[in-house]
Amino acid sequence: MYGRSYMLQYCFFRPVGQDSVEKWINNRQFVFHADWIDPLRGRARFLTGGYDLTVKSDSLFSYLPYAGRSDIAPLSSDDAGFIFNTTKFDYNVSAGKKKSWIVTMNVSGQTYLSRFYLTVYSNGTAQLSTTSSFRDPVSFRGHIGPLRQKN
Repeated sequence: MYGRSYMLQYCFFRPVGQDSVEKWINNRQFVFHADWIDPLRGRARFLTGGYDLTVKSDSLFSYLPYAGRSDIAPLSSDDAGFIFNTTKFDYNVSAGKKKSWIVTMNVSGQTYLSRFYLTVYSNGTAQLSTTSSFRDPVSFRGHIGPLRQKN
């Protein structure tokens, strides 16, 4: 099952150097591109819609879907996923195992989300996990890359 998933993931992803990844994380200048969603209940699904999480110095832009059980019904279509922009978040980086980094982002002011955990590996692959008071946790697999420069 996972053989095809990783094959598809690497068709669209080019590994990057450890120095680039470390620079992006420490400078808070990167985009996490979600390729897979893995809910607590159910099976993992391949994402085709360009879902991402952008960290740009003091701003966090989230455009991620949600799949799972929720204790509170969403009030609008934006509440159905993790779709928001905020400057109210804490950003902490710690060293992980085997040349990886763990980025913890505690988000304030969001009803359906309290925390993102992003584990980034030296080749740029990454896993993002969510924590919420009212929803089952969900994880995303993908990769990080640099912010696109506007011309």
